[in-house]
Amino acid sequence: MLAVFLSDIMRKMKQKESNVMKYFFFDVDGTLVNHEGQIASSTKIAIQELYQQGHKIFLATGRNKAGIMSEVFDLPIHGTISSNGAHIELNDKTIFQQAMDYDILVEVCQDLMDHDADILFSNYQHCLCTKRSREEFFPMNNPEDVRIHLFKEYYDTTVVIEGLADLQDVLVENLDFKNYKGDLPAFVERHSKYVRILPSSIEFEGQTGSGEVMGVGVTKGVGIRRLLEAVGGTAEESIAFGDGYNDFEMLDYVNIGVAMGNANDRLKKGADYVTRDINDDGIYHALVELGFIVNQEGRE
Repeated sequence: MLAVFLSDIMRKMKQKESNVMKYFFFDVDGTLVNHEGQIASSTKIAIQELYQQGHKIFLATGRNKAGIMSEVFDLPIHGTISSNGAHIELNDKTIFQQAMDYDILVEVCQDLMDHDADILFSNYQHCLCTKRSREEFFPMNNPEDVRIHLFKEYYDTTVVIEGLADLQDVLVENLDFKNYKGDLPAFVERHSKYVRILPSSIEFEGQTGSGEVMGVGVTKGVGIRRLLEAVGGTAEESIAFGDGYNDFEMLDYVNIGVAMGNANDRLKKGADYVTRDINDDGIYHALVELGFIVNQEGRE
């Protein structure tokens, strides 16, 4: 079965005369970084090898730019698609930004607050939330929690606000919520005409009744299209790695979509290739199997 999958992928690669992917897109949580905030040494080696070959490396994450772990930027990154595609940077310069409409934001958030939800607002510079929500989202008071490394950048860049009125002059790219005590499917149905609502892609503390909200049309797939247009690239020259519900459009848009072994079953079903778990050298293994790098680590 693996041979069949690889045969199909190699056929895709040969659609272009160059037979080489040039643009590599990586989700962060659950793909580059595990749930303890660690990047595997094999992943660092693999991405460095891609960089040395002249490929372009990009992040495509639901996190805002400020909330991405600092260790990620030790990798050779050429650009960032953050906030699920609402913000795009190329060589540290913003080339696209889409903020949520304030009136729609207020309507959605009023519904959330009416059902006692905690809300975390994001743009590329920082997060914003009430003091209560900050303590609810982040386990910073528990130094024994291994996930504390996942949230340090979020916590350090969070601005405490009193309420929605403080957001009137702020560009909000997306928001996360948790502890919604109402009928969640009904909430999604009420607002899906004006916003896009997904299950959470980040495991926040005590996560229940949770999700991510962004503007209609905001996806990682659209973000990749915009970035490729900016660099003169094409979908046929691109490959993406992901694990979450916000990665469907991304894996569908690129030439080769790779689902991590720890991805949800729906994503795996639609992927071109399913690699190993993030904690089992998933990225390294896929890049070796697909012929982008040579296995020099003696890994099986």
